[in-house]
Amino acid sequence: MPRSKTDRSDARALLEAARNADIRPVPVKTRSQQALTALHRLRSTWVAARTARINTVRGLLREFGVMIPVGAKHVQEHMRAAISDVNSPLPESLHAILGLMGEEIRQLEERIHIVELQLHRLSKQLPVVARLQTIPGIGPISSTALVSFVGDVVRFPSARHFASYLGLTPREHSSGLRRRLVRLASVGTPTCACS
Repeated sequence: MPRSKTDRSDARALLEAARNADIRPVPVKTRSQQALTALHRLRSTWVAARTARINTVRGLLREFGVMIPVGAKHVQEHMRAAISDVNSPLPESLHAILGLMGEEIRQLEERIHIVELQLHRLSKQLPVVARLQTIPGIGPISSTALVSFVGDVVRFPSARHFASYLGLTPREHSSGLRRRLVRLASVGTPTCACS
């Protein structure tokens, strides 16, 4: 397959896709799916940014001997304590900057909370999402992510096709003529960005 992206190679790929009956078309997303997808992408971006800031604070404080217990909820509290403690090993020159970092983490958490409230509101308005939430362990975040990224599951001919689309395939322990499929295993990165 040529690596250069040209109109000719695009036309060839489109022709191949049209001729191959095994290639299923990707359905066009509805406006509500697009809105849910946008909310999940924003949430994911802010969660990643918050995690990066928290890890930076943890690393900086650890260099000065200030250890923070596992869990994002402990970071702000321990950082404030290290800044306000007169006997803290933390240099005075870092106090104001770490205060700004704490404010940035707080703002990111607030944004994440606002998006999650919006997803929760939308989850009550969409019947498919409400039905998914009747499954134990599935809440507003997972159900709205599934609906936004997957769409209508009726398009999958079987549960196996759906699991494969999500990147879940059974492990195989085969030998010779004997084929044995066991527990599901995640293969690659799932299409659904569920959190």
